[in-house]
Amino acid sequence: MAPATNLVPHRIFLAGRWVDSPDPMTIDNPARPGEPAGFTYQATPEQYEEAVRRGGRRVRGDPQAARLRARATLRNISSGIRARREELAG
Repeated sequence: MAPATNLVPHRIFLAGRWVDSPDPMTIDNPARPGEPAGFTYQATPEQYEEAVRRGGRRVRGDPQAARLRARATLRNISSGIRARREELAG
């Protein structure tokens, strides 16, 4: 199998939206040392701060709304995984 060097980096899911950062990161393949398994982004300090700020607000909000948002978020992530399943299995 050829190395996964042509993969598009996985974006960061931050506060209900997908974002990039200027700091890409290679995910090592534990089964094949030296071969990347994929790529993603490392969050910037500002993105970390936003995640903490917005996450704290959601925790203090309406519990029913938080459950609905969590359910929608998980559905969104699930559909993204399904859409890229061939690439992820690759």
